[in-house]
Amino acid sequence: MIPASLSPRERRLVAVLILLALLALLVRGIILPVADGFAARAATREQLAASYARNARLIGSAPRLARLADRQKRDLAAFLMTAPTQAIAGDALQERLQAAIESAGGEYRAGETLARDPDQVAVRVEARLTQAQLLACLAALENTPPWLAIDAIGISAVGALTSSTPGPMDIRLDVSVPFLAGA
Repeated sequence: MIPASLSPRERRLVAVLILLALLALLVRGIILPVADGFAARAATREQLAASYARNARLIGSAPRLARLADRQKRDLAAFLMTAPTQAIAGDALQERLQAAIESAGGEYRAGETLARDPDQVAVRVEARLTQAQLLACLAALENTPPWLAIDAIGISAVGALTSSTPGPMDIRLDVSVPFLAGA
């Protein structure tokens, strides 16, 4: 394939160039793809090893996570009011407020369940309490689960400015607590 008109030196140079071209083709066509495949598989192995280590840590932490889930399930009652329906939960919350007011020595006057979100129970109660009774009632509500939020409190102390001794006050208390339908 090399023309005869070339000198022996030129023929050797053309042969070397052809050999170099074949070598370059061999490197580019066979060796580099194989080396890239090794590198890609090495990267995949590293990712799998990291994933395996992560999964092993996760599996190792399963007992701790199970204990944590059990504790949170036990503590759920401290943060949610659980009842079959929202109406029953509202009645139970009214009874709890009535008991707190009456145990503080106050007079429970009225109560109603307020329409709120489906995942919340809200109640408004009206009562007649002295300042000491109000503080005792709020302390009792604060220290008894399920923990509730006092959304609003209205105090009407008619005659407080004209009297030297504080008398009973009319109190309107709006209270809410998260609700979970269940047992």
